[in-house]
Amino acid sequence: MPIAIHAKNFTLPENIKEKVEEKCEKLMHLSRDFFDESSSIRVEFELISKEKNLFHGTVTITLPGDTLRAEDTEKQNLLSIMDELEKEIRPQIERHKAKHQK
Repeated sequence: MPIAIHAKNFTLPENIKEKVEEKCEKLMHLSRDFFDESSSIRVEFELISKEKNLFHGTVTITLPGDTLRAEDTEKQNLLSIMDELEKEIRPQIERHKAKHQK
């Protein structure tokens, strides 16, 4: 499953990118039973306010027959945004699993 990480209006530091990739790999592991060649994970970070150092983040997981999405805004730390995105999307993955295992 391909992982795409994008930054808008700023350059994402390599160490942050690596940590985000690690978290995405954990999410991939959770949904491994449901993905195929059309599945993907896309993480986007956008710098909203340069003066306040505020960011908006989204994660979108495309699975066969379903698209899961989480958003978090106005945090100053990219890793805390990713933590919140992970917390928000995990229950969606679990619901997807329960729905398709019946």
